Amino acid sequence: MKPSAQSYLPHIDGLRALAVASVVAYHAWPQLLPGGFIGVDVFFVISGFLITRLLAAEMQAGDFSYVGFLVRRVRRLAPAAAVCFAAVAVLGGMVFLPDAYEEFGRSLTAAAVMLANFYFHGQAGYFSPPAYEMPLLHTWSLAVEDQFYLIWPLLLVSILKFRARYMLFAIVAGLGIVSLAHAQASLSSDADYAFYMLAPRAWELLIGALLALARPVSLRPVVASGLSILGMAMIVASALLLSRQSHFPGLNAAPACIGTALVIISGLGQRSVGARLLSWRPFVFGGLISYSLYLWHWPLFTFARYYAGRALTDMELFGLVIASTLIAALSWRYVETPFRRARAGYGNNARTAMGLGVAAMALLATSGVIIRELDGVPMRFSGPVGQMFSDMSHGNPMRHKCDGFENISRNDGDCNFGRRKADDESYEVALFGDSNADHFTPLIADWARDLGLAGRQATQSQCGPVLGSIRTVLPSRITSNCERYHQTVVKFVDDNPGLKLAILSANWPTYTGALAPNSVISDGPLVLPEGETLDAYMRNLVEFFIEKNIDVLIIERIPHYGALPVRCIVQSLEKDKAAEHCGLARARATLGQKQTLPVFEAIARDYDGVYVINPTDIFCNVKRCTPLKDGAFLYRDRGHLNRAGAVRLRQYFQFPPIGDRQK
Repeated sequence: MKPSAQSYLPHIDGLRALAVASVVAYHAWPQLLPGGFIGVDVFFVISGFLITRLLAAEMQAGDFSYVGFLVRRVRRLAPAAAVCFAAVAVLGGMVFLPDAYEEFGRSLTAAAVMLANFYFHGQAGYFSPPAYEMPLLHTWSLAVEDQFYLIWPLLLVSILKFRARYMLFAIVAGLGIVSLAHAQASLSSDADYAFYMLAPRAWELLIGALLALARPVSLRPVVASGLSILGMAMIVASALLLSRQSHFPGLNAAPACIGTALVIISGLGQRSVGARLLSWRPFVFGGLISYSLYLWHWPLFTFARYYAGRALTDMELFGLVIASTLIAALSWRYVETPFRRARAGYGNNARTAMGLGVAAMALLATSGVIIRELDGVPMRFSGPVGQMFSDMSHGNPMRHKCDGFENISRNDGDCNFGRRKADDESYEVALFGDSNADHFTPLIADWARDLGLAGRQATQSQCGPVLGSIRTVLPSRITSNCERYHQTVVKFVDDNPGLKLAILSANWPTYTGALAPNSVISDGPLVLPEGETLDAYMRNLVEFFIEKNIDVLIIERIPHYGALPVRCIVQSLEKDKAAEHCGLARARATLGQKQTLPVFEAIARDYDGVYVINPTDIFCNVKRCTPLKDGAFLYRDRGHLNRAGAVRLRQYFQFPPIGDRQK
């Protein structure tokens, strides 16, 4: 490929405009364009094509410099991103309450160091409601591209050593096929991984790379036009027919990616119908501002939704689209263009450009760390509001050292609550379960201290205490951790023959789906229950404890919120009004208990030494639940107690008598 092949292709800017319009429309009106998120896949193919086209030309001409390439990427991408991130950080400090601002700080650091996809993979899914509190969620795709830019030039240098074109194609196509197969396989085990990570997304970029490495082919105008129309139809059909329920990406992303490739091909060396349409000046301008528009639109949507505390109207959304477009145009004109043209004073020196870009992102990453370490900067607020946010920033202080199967056999000095246990003694009380058990630790520790009982936290986030079970909908990495946790719990019980009470709590509704046995049943002390239901596994578990003369206390899940009514509470407190009206309908907050509480109550009736505590009546009246009790805010997030809230609930919990049954 000759350097002269790097002529400007206006139809690709038009294709960029189509891609960003698809994404923006999906974020504004998903009901009208349910698969508009495929615009990101269009961008991936375009990026793979343009970057490989440039790199291959430089490498074959002997002009390639890896550092020079990275400098150009920094100059092209970093200025607009840095300005946007900085503005979002300032706006976040003005709009977000501390819990959301703390989470933003984490995402800012991840986005600044090109790891946003890793960060958001560990958070709520891209399509989940909490996504509307994440103004940098969209930067996951920028991180994927950045990671590709770091790796691909080094691979391409090696691949281009094969002079035979069929070998080039075989290697790149082989990498793409492996990536696609990996993506498709990952959908069943960890769909979020398939969505966010480079390895299962690389095939989309490699489709573009294959186009760039292909020998130019002269197409008849009618063929080129047909390909362009077919390609655009495939992109539009994907945007209309796919939805958040689709198994995506994987094979479902292929039509949009192939369609993008066809549109690109149709404009190489000929003027197809599609290429002429996409080369129309309004489309080209949309492509020129597409990067800045992608950067700015989602934060504006996020802040508006968060501030309003409700769904936005169509007119509000239309106004945000217009505002995003205007800001994007200004960003392109006054931020992107000067740096890209490398005029004097704007970073034409490679060292200066790289240094400025790295410094800006390092400063933003550090700012994110500071926001996170300051717990979302609650000192922005004072009085009762400040106290509420201070409470929200503190959960169970023992969690860091005590949660996790690997900590159950160590850290006794930190995880022993209540009476201090001697080395040769047995624990008398133990708390088992996931994070919905962990948040009760301050409450149970307070009770154990009053009774002089030696207690131990033995929890594992994401893993309930239903020994022997696997929730089949979970990714394999989580089920593996849960299996090891269950094995560790069995060993803990064997090692503590003086155990009198096992306290069990979890996000119980997650156990009402499909269950299957794990090795604690097949290779361990538990038997296979009659039926793979929550009731069957819980009875199996209760019998395991009862046979060892250990009483069982099951604590039902506290009411969960889709979003805490913090804004309502803040407004009430600022006006010196009671805030107990801020809450959620009882039927909605306790929806998950309809299938679990009857199971626990039936088991308690059928077995001596089994007790149930249902916190619902503490939080709720007949019609409504509130996250407040006696004027104090009890929650840390949508479904977990803060430390002060857990201790405050102590007076409302009726614990069973200890040691009444003969050991």
